[in-house]
Amino acid sequence: MIYMTKLMIFPYHPDIEVIITYAEYICNFTISGIASYKEDNHLVKELNQKIGCGNDFDEAISNCDCVLLLDNYRQYQAGKYYEVIKQAKFHGKEIMAVPSVLQELGLNEKEHSITPFIKEPEFHNPKLEIIKYAEEKKLLIETPVIAVLGMGKNCSKFENQLNLYLSLAERNYKVTWIASNPIGVLWGGYTMPDFMFDEKLAFKAKVLQFNHFIYKMGIEEKPDVFIIGIPEGIPEFQTGEYNHFGEYPLIVGSAVPIDSAILCTYFVREHKAQ
Repeated sequence: MIYMTKLMIFPYHPDIEVIITYAEYICNFTISGIASYKEDNHLVKELNQKIGCGNDFDEAISNCDCVLLLDNYRQYQAGKYYEVIKQAKFHGKEIMAVPSVLQELGLNEKEHSITPFIKEPEFHNPKLEIIKYAEEKKLLIETPVIAVLGMGKNCSKFENQLNLYLSLAERNYKVTWIASNPIGVLWGGYTMPDFMFDEKLAFKAKVLQFNHFIYKMGIEEKPDVFIIGIPEGIPEFQTGEYNHFGEYPLIVGSAVPIDSAILCTYFVREHKAQ
């Protein structure tokens, strides 16, 4: 029997709805509870009911193996994160955090005993020696690439990536996918490499590094298809929401030949009268 790590997730984030909806497909983890700020009590209570968990924080942290820290979606006071970390340490629980949390809160991984919640590929194939001689050149990506991009944040890009991955995997395609959202790790997705978000790295360097990154994964894993989730959005969406002025889709589109793309837009759900 394979043991599944029991996760308590903090704080509330809309992605938790996706996690619960697709919980049966999660690899190596189970969700044992959700905790958040008191302002989110009504949302958290409903989510915990869906997974058959109580709403008591002490009970939730006692029953888990690991606490997973997600983004501060509502921009609440960051002090609560430190309280949760302190409680997790007191109970002897492992602590994991998505990369943006470590960066935004200035959390030192070693000092706070926090493991980044990421999945990185391992490269062992001797054919990859070619990379040493191609630092300034793009390499040919022969595997078909499907890109998933959107108008901006929170327009269901990640759920579409996950649906596409599951659909292809069910049809016995070998899929390698790089998720636009760090929680893709729960379903075996790779984390977008951190050099993509390095503000000191030139555009050209990002394009070449991403091209080599995908090339190496193609040689190592020999997938039938790549799914690449592109973070944030394509255009400047509204005041203050610049989406890096379309940098991420431009980097990916320059680095790899995109054979097919899915564009996610914002929409309003219609609720039928009962």
